[in-house]
Amino acid sequence: MVRNAHNFAKIQGITIVLREAEVRDSAFILQLRTDEKKSRFLHKQENDLQKQIKYMENYKQKLNEWYFVIEDKEGNPLGVNSIYPTYNAFALRNNLAFYEIGRWIMRDGVSFLQVLESDFLTKRAFYEIFKCDDRHVFTLYPQNREVLNFHLKFGAKRVGMCEEEGLEVLLFTKESYEESKGVVLSLLNRL
Repeated sequence: MVRNAHNFAKIQGITIVLREAEVRDSAFILQLRTDEKKSRFLHKQENDLQKQIKYMENYKQKLNEWYFVIEDKEGNPLGVNSIYPTYNAFALRNNLAFYEIGRWIMRDGVSFLQVLESDFLTKRAFYEIFKCDDRHVFTLYPQNREVLNFHLKFGAKRVGMCEEEGLEVLLFTKESYEESKGVVLSLLNRL
């Protein structure tokens, strides 16, 4: 089993950096997760900083999760993303994958290339750095068309609907990652 010792190095990209989320990031994470526009497609979260701090303290004890803050090259936070064991009933019932990549939120004003690279670096962490598994799922509300189309464009496949949660389930494999890697790197290297 893969383990997070919570001491991994920053993951450097061309336009961004992924670093482990810390308890001190709680206010930033809460701000993103409770933003009215951004949170319409997220599981509802109470606007309570103490609860977010407690959540982050609990995260730091988990060995099979990675929570990232996405930063620009100057260290300004742009968003968050994470890798964690899926709790989605459909994915588990159908033995699709053990892990999920999600909790992905970017602040307003971030460039498309930063968005693209934040997703790519999280997948790179999953497949190449932490070597979590050979596949993972994404779950999202089907009304979140922009994110749904983004994932489909870069190799995810629709595999079903989790009726209990009202979430669409997408599967992404290491093969999909390898196939999309060249396209993504080509776009990023045009900078």
